[in-house]
Amino acid sequence: EPLCREQVAGWRKKLGSKHADTLDAVNSLALLLHQLGKFEEAEPLSREKLAGCRSQLGDNHPDTITAIDTYSQLLSDLGKLDEALPLKRESLAVKRKVLGDRHPDTLLSVNNLGVLLNDLGRQKSDTNMLREAEPLKREALAGCREVLGNRHPHTLASIANLADMLMQIGHADPRAFEEAEPLCREALAGSREVLGNFHPDTLKAVGNLGALLVDQAHMTKPGSAKGKRKLTEAEPLYAEAVEGFSKGLGSTHPTTLA
Repeated sequence: EPLCREQVAGWRKKLGSKHADTLDAVNSLALLLHQLGKFEEAEPLSREKLAGCRSQLGDNHPDTITAIDTYSQLLSDLGKLDEALPLKRESLAVKRKVLGDRHPDTLLSVNNLGVLLNDLGRQKSDTNMLREAEPLKREALAGCREVLGNRHPHTLASIANLADMLMQIGHADPRAFEEAEPLCREALAGSREVLGNFHPDTLKAVGNLGALLVDQAHMTKPGSAKGKRKLTEAEPLYAEAVEGFSKGLGSTHPTTLA
């Protein structure tokens, strides 16, 4: 970090703040701070990189779109979902136009916009956002299956994201739980195969399947054999997720406690 800061200061003094090399150094520092969890410090630097790209390269240049994606993700991590939304919309619109609907980068943006709309809709209890998110998540999954295959990490993430959304609406429409179950099982099987049993995404898939089974059990009649089977299957999944996250993140980490 000190070296990156020194580099930014040096390029600003020598070349000025608008020079491409200065902006690259600014971006490198912003990315490092983002990775270190210093989101507030990274935000003005990432914004500066985006503004520089827009002014020097134009709104549709690949470097500008990359800067939009980076900045919008940082805003999401800061909890500024409303500010991130127009940027994710902009990025997707340009990628559809320039790269086409089935390019992997476009599909990733489709998925990311769907996730953001889902999170915003849940936060605001906005059913319109939730409705907009569903076809995007379905489009992302169908495209990833077609372009990348069923076991690509992006496909597995899209499977999990669609399942998560279906689980959210399952209490209002139990049919969503039924659609979510094979997706949860597929996401878990694929993550075990591709990422291994102790990868965070695998452990999240373990926990998600357990949560779904519990939700399904609660939808059955009290004491029913079906409900008992669901709970019996869920118990070792929860235990596996807790043990895995405890080893990887510690017993007091929010993810473990969740």
